[in-house]
Amino acid sequence: MRHLLNISLLLKTAVWACLLVVGTAFVSWHQWTKIQERMEPVYRQEIAQVYSTVWNWQIKEWEEEASSLVGGLSQAFLSNPQPKLPQEWIQKNLQEQDVPPVVSAIRWMDQSWQPPQDGHPRVAQVVRNADGQLLGWIVAEANLSQLVNQFAHHLGTGVVLTTPIGEEIAPTAEELSRFESLQANNNDFQPDSITGGYSRIFPIHTKEGLQLQILEDRTDEALAMRAATQNYLVTLGILGSLVLALGLIVIGGRLSHIRRLAEVMEGTVESDHFDEDFRVPGNDEIGQLATAFSRMSAQMKRQMSELKNASRKASAANRAKSEFLANMSHEIRTPMNGVIGMAELLCQTDLNEEQEDFATTILRSGQALLVIINDILDFSKIEAGKVVLESVSFSLSELLEDTASTFGGNASRKGLELLIDIAEDVPSQVVGDPGRLRQVLSNLIGNALKFTHEGEIIVHVSCGEANMIRFAVQDTGIGIQEDAMDKLFCAFTQADASTTRQFGGTGLGLTISRQLAELMGGEMGVESVYGEGSTFWFTVRLNGTPAMPRGNRNRIKGLKGLHILIVDDNTTNLKVLRKQLETAGAVVLSASSPRQAREELEQAYEAGRAIHRMVVDYQMPDEDGVSLARSIREEGYYPALRIVLLSSVCDRSQFPEDVDSVVDEIVVKPARHKRLVDALGLHTDHPKQATEKSSISVENKDAGSVEELLTQVESALEEEAHRREEEKGQPEAKPSGSFPTSYLPLSGIQILLAEDNLVNQKVATKMLEGLGCEVDVAPDGEAACKAISQKEYDIVLMDCQMPVLDGYQATSQIRRVEAAGKRTPIIAMTANAMAGDKEKCLSAGMDDYIPKPVRQEILETMLTRWVPR
Repeated sequence: MRHLLNISLLLKTAVWACLLVVGTAFVSWHQWTKIQERMEPVYRQEIAQVYSTVWNWQIKEWEEEASSLVGGLSQAFLSNPQPKLPQEWIQKNLQEQDVPPVVSAIRWMDQSWQPPQDGHPRVAQVVRNADGQLLGWIVAEANLSQLVNQFAHHLGTGVVLTTPIGEEIAPTAEELSRFESLQANNNDFQPDSITGGYSRIFPIHTKEGLQLQILEDRTDEALAMRAATQNYLVTLGILGSLVLALGLIVIGGRLSHIRRLAEVMEGTVESDHFDEDFRVPGNDEIGQLATAFSRMSAQMKRQMSELKNASRKASAANRAKSEFLANMSHEIRTPMNGVIGMAELLCQTDLNEEQEDFATTILRSGQALLVIINDILDFSKIEAGKVVLESVSFSLSELLEDTASTFGGNASRKGLELLIDIAEDVPSQVVGDPGRLRQVLSNLIGNALKFTHEGEIIVHVSCGEANMIRFAVQDTGIGIQEDAMDKLFCAFTQADASTTRQFGGTGLGLTISRQLAELMGGEMGVESVYGEGSTFWFTVRLNGTPAMPRGNRNRIKGLKGLHILIVDDNTTNLKVLRKQLETAGAVVLSASSPRQAREELEQAYEAGRAIHRMVVDYQMPDEDGVSLARSIREEGYYPALRIVLLSSVCDRSQFPEDVDSVVDEIVVKPARHKRLVDALGLHTDHPKQATEKSSISVENKDAGSVEELLTQVESALEEEAHRREEEKGQPEAKPSGSFPTSYLPLSGIQILLAEDNLVNQKVATKMLEGLGCEVDVAPDGEAACKAISQKEYDIVLMDCQMPVLDGYQATSQIRRVEAAGKRTPIIAMTANAMAGDKEKCLSAGMDDYIPKPVRQEILETMLTRWVPR
C-alpha cells in the first residue's frame, strides 16, 4: 500500500482506466451470457416438443401393431376350445404370424395380473367367456432396444433411454460410452472427445416414466458464439484503448500543472516564504485548486506571522510562570521555615496547658499550609510534564503498613477501624516509585478518614493483568451523590462547593492522585452509594521482583502448629487477621464477641484441644479486650495462654492499670503483619511489653534505630498535617518532634550554617543546638568560604540564595580550595523546592539536599547520615 501511494497520479490514472476497460468487458460478457440464458428455456421448450412428438408418434405406431396382433390372438382364443396351457397356445399361434421386431414378447396373464410400473410400453387385451367371466389377459410388451434404435434413426443422433428402475438402453456400445464421457446433468456445451467438437445432452421425460437423453451436436453454434465473443471483446478493447489514450493525453497535460503546484508548495514549505505564484491556466478543477492554493498561501502567511507572535508570548508566559512558581516557592518556604521551626522549638519548652495548645495549633496550621503549597507545586509540575518517576525496589507490604500506621491515631480518635487486606498473589517486593505511591494512598486514606464518622476503612490490594496492582480504599462514610461524581477529579473542585460545606480542602488531592496513577501506568475511579460509603480505586504497574512470597517469609518466623483464637466484633478485621495468621501457618479459630470467645475456650478445654495464642480486640461493645483477658486469666483454663491485645488506642494512660498483668503484648492497629507474627511467635515468650506512651501512633518496637524512630515520627506528623478539623473535647499532646533536653545525639559536631535570613538563622541554630551541635553562622557565601578557610567544620549547611556569593558559587569555590585536601560535606538547606533544584545543587558540588521548611527530626536524620565516623 505504501508503494502504491508513492506512484505518480498519471500512472495511477492509467491503471484505473485499464481496470475500468477490463471491468466493462467483463460486465458486458456477463450481460450477454444472461441474455443467452434467458433465451435458452424457450429453445429447450421447442426442442422438447419436437422430440416428444417424434417419440409419441413412434409409440403410437407400436401400439397399433401390438393391438392388432393381440386382438387377433384374443379372437382365436375365444373361438376355439380353451387350452389348458394358454401360453403354449399363444407361442404356437405366433409362429404362424409375422411378429414385428418392436414387440419383444406376448404373454398370457391370469386374473390376478396388474400392470407393473416399470416404464415399459405394453398393450393388454382382456379375455372373457360368454358369461362375461374374466379368464385372463393377453399382454404384448415393447422391445425398448428396437424403439430406441428407431428413435435414434429418425433423429439422426444418439439416444440413451433410462427406465424408472435405472436400466440404460443405447443404440450401440459406442454411443453409450460417448454419453458416459459427457456430464448428463450439464445442459451447457461440453467438449466432445469422440467428435472433436462440442455436444450437449438434452433430456426429456415421457408419460411412461422413461427419460430420454438426446445427444446434440452443437459445434457450429459454439464456434459461432466464441467468434462473436472474440470480435466483441476485440472491438471493445480497441475502443477502450483509444478512449484511454485520449484520456491520458488530456489528463497528463493537466496533471503536469499539479506536479508544478506540488514543487512550488514544497519550495514554499522549505523556504518558509508564502509569496509564490500558484496560478494555472484554465478554469477547470485544477485551475480552481491553484486559485484555492493561492488564497490558502496568503492566509497561512498571515497566520504564521500571528502564530510566531503568539508563540513568543506563550514562551514568555511560561518562563514567567516558572519563575513565579520558583520565586513563590522560595519566598513562601522561607517564612514557613521560621513559623514551623519556631513553633516546633516552642513545643520543646516547658509550657502550661493553654500555651501548649496554642503552640501545637500554630505548628499544625503551618504543616497544613505546607501540604497545600506542596499540592499546588505538584499540580504545576504535573501540568508542565516535569514529574520524573523513580524505579526502585521496595517492599509493598511494608509501604502499606507504614502508610496506614500514620493514620492510626486519627482513626482511633474517631473510633474507626483501619484495616489492610492484601491478596495472597500480590508480590511482596516490587519495583516502582514508592514515594508517589505513598502519596496517592495517603490522599485516599486521608479523605476516607475525613468523610467517615463510624464503621471502618479497608485498603484492599489485589493483582491484575500485565503487572498491574489494584488498590481500593473502601469506607463506610457519607458517600457521594451521583451528580457530584463527575467533577471529583477536576482541579480545584469539590463535591460540596457551597459556602456552608462541612469539609475543607483545595480540591487538588484527587486530581493529583489520578494524574500520578496515570503516570504510573494505571487509572483511577470511584464507586459510591450516597449515605452508605465509597470505594476509591486505582491501578499502577509495579513489576514484581523474584523475591520470596509473603506467606513463605512469614512461615520462617514460625506460627506453624499454633492454635490461635482471634476475638473481634468487626467481621472484616476477623477476615484480615485470619488471612494473616493462616499464611504464617497457624490454625485459626474466630469469635465475634467475648461470650463466643469463652464458649470456644470452654469447648476446646473440655475436648482436650490446645489453644496456644489469643488475639483480642480492645474496643468491643459489650466488654473490652482487657476485661476479657482478665476473666480468662482468672478462670485458668489455659495458664500458659499468650494473649496479644489489638488496640487503636495509642495513649497508654487510657488502658486499665492492670493491663500488663493480663496481656502479654499490645499491638497498635492497623497491625503490621511482621509485628503481629513476631508478637505471637514462639520465640517471643519474654516478659510483657507495653506500647509507647505517646499520643502519636508510632510502634517503637519495630524501630531498629533512632533514625527509624524519627522516620516514623515524621510520618505521624505528616498525617497530622492532613487534618483540617480540630478534634473537640480532647487534650492535645506535644508534637512528637519534641525531645528531652538530655537527648543530644550529635553532641560536639561542628556545623557551619550559611544563611542570610535572620529568622532562619535563629531557627536552624536552635534546632542544631538542641541536637548538641556547635554552630557558627555565615550571613553570605563569601563569609562561608572565609569561615571554612579559618576553621575545620564537620558539615556545612548551605542556603542557595544569598548576597555577595550565592550557595552554588560558594560551594564551587570551596571545592576548588579543598581539591587536594579533606572534603567537607555540604548539604543544601534551601527554599528552592521545584523540579530540578536538587539536581542543580548536586551538580554544583553539594552532597545532599533538604528543602525548607526543615523539621528537627529530618535535620537530625540528614546530619547523622553525613556526620564523620
